[in-house]
Amino acid sequence: MSFFDVRGLVPRPLHIVIAHAEPDGTSRPTRFDDLVHVVVLWK
Repeated sequence: MSFFDVRGLVPRPLHIVIAHAEPDGTSRPTRFDDLVHVVVLWK
């Protein structure tokens, strides 16, 4: 939800872990830290 002209800090995690599949089908978790995790969350 958004409100006109209301600003504030949004709590965000310091890192995220995403599980994805390798080309051979095995599942693998990848950890994203720092600015990279912000970009991954945004997309």
